[in-house]
Amino acid sequence: MSTFSQAQKRGFFIMFVVIVLGISVFTFHNSLGLANRVLSYSEERDRYLALEFIPKYKINECVVRFDLHLNETKGQFNVAMHNSFDRYISYNEPSIGVMVPLQIGVVSNPETPDIRNIVQYNLIFSNQCDRKFEIFQSMSAYAEDLHSEIFSIKQVPVEEPIESGNIYWTDSPDYDPNYWPTFHRAMRGDGEALLAMVGFQKPNDYQGKHLYMALAEFHLPNGPLKDKAQRGKADAFKKMFSSQQKQANKVIENWKHTIQKYQSE
Repeated sequence: MSTFSQAQKRGFFIMFVVIVLGISVFTFHNSLGLANRVLSYSEERDRYLALEFIPKYKINECVVRFDLHLNETKGQFNVAMHNSFDRYISYNEPSIGVMVPLQIGVVSNPETPDIRNIVQYNLIFSNQCDRKFEIFQSMSAYAEDLHSEIFSIKQVPVEEPIESGNIYWTDSPDYDPNYWPTFHRAMRGDGEALLAMVGFQKPNDYQGKHLYMALAEFHLPNGPLKDKAQRGKADAFKKMFSSQQKQANKVIENWKHTIQKYQSE
């Protein structure tokens, strides 16, 4: 039997949220090279995140606990589960926005005590949380139909509250009510909003700062704000890792393309 302590769960959750939610908000279409995580996202889901999503729930209002019973313990069961969940949400419930499946433990079935074949998860929605059980049942049935040879899914009661979150929930430590309205304006090509997004980045997130400075420079008219964005872009670029510098232009161009789609809305 293998379970994680509360501190480990908290750490895993923060790390997972940074990766998964960062990908969803920061990349849309693989602009940071993490293609496998977002290939199943629909245009409708991307658009919802870009232009409409506003946090409405506290994080513990959005948690569903489930066990993944493995029929075979080898192979990419985690990828199969993630991809099928993502695809279902993306095309059937796009206003969920982002969904985080967080692994919290691995245990043995009493009938096979030598084989750890039950993987425990908390599944955290970012929206539609009043329908979370209804959506989970339909989504898990979809996943089981696709991968019945690999796993089955059983919903179980939530055991412990989630203590940390991110900008997707109203009780998260870094929640800011101004973030999402500013982000929506930025995704419509508002130069001042793009410049304001720099202020929401972590102090050492020079890649994020460089991106928003570059986009602000591109969308702002000539003047002091455009000059400020240009200087900020150059300064952030100097502080980025070399690997980030190499892909910077591709990231910017991908975002320009995405923003262009939404400018008329």
